[in-house]
Amino acid sequence: EALRRLAAEYFVVIRPNQGAVVAVWKRQDIEDLFHMRALLEGMAAARAASRRNDDCLIQLEQCVERIDKAVNAMPEPDIAAFLAENTAFHRTILDAADSPRLSATLASLIAPAIVARTAEHYSQADLRRSNEHHREVVEALRNRDAQLADSIMQVHIRAAANSYFSKQD
Repeated sequence: EALRRLAAEYFVVIRPNQGAVVAVWKRQDIEDLFHMRALLEGMAAARAASRRNDDCLIQLEQCVERIDKAVNAMPEPDIAAFLAENTAFHRTILDAADSPRLSATLASLIAPAIVARTAEHYSQADLRRSNEHHREVVEALRNRDAQLADSIMQVHIRAAANSYFSKQD
């Protein structure tokens, strides 16, 4: 069952009478993941703008504050804390969007290894920019501006993609 799930998520390839092997992802595969993720996370942010409550805003603001602390940790940013709070931020938006199908689809697109690799190669300026996007998303949600929330979230994910590929080239 575990191998079938990994195969469904394109992490392994199951070959009849040979077993499972780790899937090799091409650059285009990863570009597609980032593109689909940008569209769907933008959609989630737009839905969250009309469905969010005050507790959601408080949780998002707390994530932003904790990310600030992680980014400004000395002697270097605390990437593990950044990743944990970044995940919590995006999960809170998905929860506010209140769409189990959207959540399930996004879960299949977000490869933890890619997210971690992207953040590990971020400069402190990249980390700060990422959290500034978070702040802007929170403000759009506060104002219930679905179009702005969608746009900022898409920019946020595409900036992560640019960072990821700039470190791969």
